[in-house]
Amino acid sequence: MAKILIAEDNEALRQSLVNLLKDEKHQIDAAATGDYALELLLNYSYDAVILDWDLPAVPGIEICQRYRKHGGDAPVLFLTGKTDYKSRVAGLDSGADDYLCKPFNSDELMARLRAMLRRSPHKVRTVLRVGAIAYNPESKIVYFNEEPIDVTKKEISIVEFFLRHPNQVFSIEAIVERVWSSESEVSPETVRPYIKRLRDKLTDDGGKCQLITVHGSGYKLVES
Repeated sequence: MAKILIAEDNEALRQSLVNLLKDEKHQIDAAATGDYALELLLNYSYDAVILDWDLPAVPGIEICQRYRKHGGDAPVLFLTGKTDYKSRVAGLDSGADDYLCKPFNSDELMARLRAMLRRSPHKVRTVLRVGAIAYNPESKIVYFNEEPIDVTKKEISIVEFFLRHPNQVFSIEAIVERVWSSESEVSPETVRPYIKRLRDKLTDDGGKCQLITVHGSGYKLVES
């Protein structure tokens, strides 16, 4: 099972790709706009990326370039209606690993994806760690004081987000925007119970918790 980002603005095609890859037991995140796709890429770890060239807000080729400049090393497959060789060259030069023109055959897409995953250089991901809190993106396990703890999928997403942004204050609204899907209708009242449960799980015997409340501003994960 791989964690894969699909960035495609055509809703029908995006959902078709999501269903196709979920049938293969992959874990999928999906984005309809370039800015959201870039946000996900710069904040979360993926095993592969399927990237539409003509995304709104930020085009796919710019996303790929910026992702590579930030050190992103997941293999990228471009999906595009551009069939000329100059576009193919530009896409590969931007940092993509493969290029598939629309319309395409789903069997060919899956074969190319399997090939990219076989070539992927990062089979074992670096464990994210801040103080007593750690997260292994490969196993999806959160640790506190070196012991695995029981957390939900959404709690994992929150922990991963804060581990990637230590010592930064985020409002409830910012957490909703970064962690929840842009298509979800989530209120601050929905988020606060998640934070409270996480704080309970990440509090040591002395009552100390690294995930702190910054009154009037939001929440912050401190080093210790």
